[in-house]
Amino acid sequence: MNKLDFLDSDDIEKSGGGAFMRAAAQIVPAFIPGVNTWYIGARVGLGLAQILPTVGKMIAGIGDSNLDNSILSKIEAWDNALSFS
Repeated sequence: MNKLDFLDSDDIEKSGGGAFMRAAAQIVPAFIPGVNTWYIGARVGLGLAQILPTVGKMIAGIGDSNLDNSILSKIEAWDNALSFS
C-alpha cells in the first residue's frame, strides 16, 4: 500500500505511477479557474517562506557576525516542520 500513497514522502521507493500522481496533484490545481490564483499565490508564499530566512541570515552574517539569528532560525525550523515536499 505504501507504493500507492502518492502523498507520502518518507524516502521509501515509490512506483512510477505514484511519482506521477504526486506531481499531478501539485500541478493540476494551477489550471483550475478560480482556484489557480489562490493556489499559485500560496505556492509562491511557501517558497518565499523557505528562502527568505536563509537569505536574511546570509545578509546579517555579512554585516555583523555577533547578530543573533534565532528568530530567522525559528522561522526556518517552523517551515521545515510544516513542509509537505
